[in-house]
Amino acid sequence: MITKAYIKFDKLKGETDKAFLLQIGYEEHWFPKKLCFNFILNKKLGGNMSVPTWLFEKAFGQAPCEEDATEIVIKHVPETITTIQSKPNADLIR
Repeated sequence: MITKAYIKFDKLKGETDKAFLLQIGYEEHWFPKKLCFNFILNKKLGGNMSVPTWLFEKAFGQAPCEEDATEIVIKHVPETITTIQSKPNADLIR
């Protein structure tokens, strides 16, 4: 399961105290600052950041593919653990 997705943007168009306005291709999208992780801005080349999967889906209308993923969590099902019955050691019993 993908939990965070990587976004590369072309330009930082605007910024408020709580959000970034980013140009991605020919579209503009607002992203809340508190949900943007590893935000890197290069004045000439644009920049990149990571966002939660649900925010990626809301902005682009599709789920991120594995190429866009920055954090993948695999659902783990633990093995059944059985207890071992030990016999009391006569030397340790008082």
